[in-house]
Amino acid sequence: MANIKKIIAGLLCAAALCSAGCKENENLQNGIQEPISKIALITDVIELEEDFHTAAVWQGITTCGDANNIEYARYRPEQATVDAICAQFDSAVAEGAKVIVCKGTLFSGALAKMQEKYPDIKFIAIDVPEASIGQLAENTHCVLFRQEQAGYMAGYAAVKDGFTKLGFLGEFEAENYSNYGYGFVQGASDAAAQTNTHIDLTFSYASDYSSTEDALAQLDAWYAAGTEIVMVSANDSFVKSAAELAVKNFRYIIGTNIDQSYLGSNFDYNPFMTSAMKGITEAVDATLEMVLAGNWKSHLGGQTIRFGLQNGNYLYLPESEGLWLFEAFTLEDYTNLKGNLSSGSITVNNTMPKVDQELINILLPNEAE
Repeated sequence: MANIKKIIAGLLCAAALCSAGCKENENLQNGIQEPISKIALITDVIELEEDFHTAAVWQGITTCGDANNIEYARYRPEQATVDAICAQFDSAVAEGAKVIVCKGTLFSGALAKMQEKYPDIKFIAIDVPEASIGQLAENTHCVLFRQEQAGYMAGYAAVKDGFTKLGFLGEFEAENYSNYGYGFVQGASDAAAQTNTHIDLTFSYASDYSSTEDALAQLDAWYAAGTEIVMVSANDSFVKSAAELAVKNFRYIIGTNIDQSYLGSNFDYNPFMTSAMKGITEAVDATLEMVLAGNWKSHLGGQTIRFGLQNGNYLYLPESEGLWLFEAFTLEDYTNLKGNLSSGSITVNNTMPKVDQELINILLPNEAE
């Protein structure tokens, strides 16, 4: 954990030096169409130094703030209750924030209240499906991702690299989790068809079981029965426990959202073959730049944007030295695959696909025990 904190602390340190009191005329001189004096981030109850996911949002805010001479600050509730979260929104507004950013469905209830209470404040909700808030007001914008594209690349790469017994375990059936799985199945299916390889794939959700312990016990059983690699889309605590089970059985795991290999750094070997990642930092920065360009009413307010590869480099697998562990599936293969997804030559659906049952033996939810 000490190493994790050092990594995030380094990421945050570069973002910590923002000067307050930037004037609107300075923004106008920089070509900004909609001057904003301050951007706020409402974090989870977890300290930012221990939360890579929210740290990625913060980095997007600081990138935009530093580039445009805009003040930024973050606020952390002490409890994960609607009232406690709303109190932090109130503090941010009282201290001059004109744009408030938050990440995750934890904030759905608070957003539903705050968007009505503060009609002149702009709210940007990352990874918050519109349906979880209810009716989106014109001052709220949702940012989502085409996670199925990242899941596709991971599933395709795994099968191309020689894995034939795969699994997917999501925290529960919600699009921030399940879409990774749907893409994973499609990518594995396409790779199997191209190589004429028979694969076995087990697909389930932790919420199908009576407890977290039962879900992890089932994952342990999958590994013991021969499953070689499992994509686990869940909270960090669950993923770390899943990684421990992978090591126990000499197997592998695929992370989601961010590079989760840091969760496997203290085991006998790091079981993370890859992670299906989304460009949270890049999407936050791009969205804020759209706000500054005066595009709120035309493109953002009351709307949801789903960032995908067609929009830019918003979904990817880790490529840096020490993180690319595939052998048969090369970086050149990955670049070509990503290009085909970006151009639309390959399309990925955010629903469970039909598969070639002669090549793929797939065990679906409620059948996976």
